Amino acid sequence: DSANYRFTHTDQAGRFQIQGLLPDSKTLHILAEEYAPFRYDFPGPQAGANVDLGSLTLEPGTDVTFHFTSASPLEEGTRLFLEFKGSQVSRGAEGLLLDAAGKVEVGDLHPGPYQWDLERPGAVCTTGHLQIYEESQDVHIAVAALRSLEVKVIAEDGLLIEDVGLKAYEKDGRRFHVRMDGSFFLSCSEGKRVNVKASADGFVASPRIRVPATESFIEIVLQRLGQLQIHLVGMDDRTSLQVGVQAEDERSLGPLSEQALLLH
Repeated sequence: DSANYRFTHTDQAGRFQIQGLLPDSKTLHILAEEYAPFRYDFPGPQAGANVDLGSLTLEPGTDVTFHFTSASPLEEGTRLFLEFKGSQVSRGAEGLLLDAAGKVEVGDLHPGPYQWDLERPGAVCTTGHLQIYEESQDVHIAVAALRSLEVKVIAEDGLLIEDVGLKAYEKDGRRFHVRMDGSFFLSCSEGKRVNVKASADGFVASPRIRVPATESFIEIVLQRLGQLQIHLVGMDDRTSLQVGVQAEDERSLGPLSEQALLLH
């Protein structure tokens, strides 16, 4: 856990020592310029004992230049996220900024399978998979043009709902969260289905709605959370009664599927 992180640097011979480790399993991460990130899992030391990991061999990293193209120029601020699907640590946790031509250079990648996610400002994230080889390489990826999807969220009386939370994501893609005031234009990839879900204070959250790639407009109607009043007659001050309320459709009670009232 984060409380048990330890950091150190190697000496000129590449040796290192880490002290104060708790006796449980550990993961060693090594980062070095011009080498691929290295990860090694090992059992922690027993109390009072030392662990010798022997010689660890780092592999040269691979330099990759990504070129992303689309039918229209990519938006300023577009970022690339890379996740290695093997045992090494992920790269680009904060995202790598593409230049105006859609190009970004990434160094010291470990050869192997990766998932890439392209986060375009104001758009659902585009995702894909690729294989990185040992030699330096240029990777050209064509991404779909964006289409506009209007999402309108209203109450049962037809009024727009203010301060709506919207979750939207394409199949196998990263989730996209926005706050909006009732009506919103969402940018998403041409030809891809989008899943959306809306929620707002005082309303029942919508189920996941699959929007076909051919649709450009969707209206989501949210049901207001209601109040239940119970009046009991014929009881004196010495009577105590507990009433449980259960709806046939749990969603009609919002996040609570059961409410208990204690009446005196």
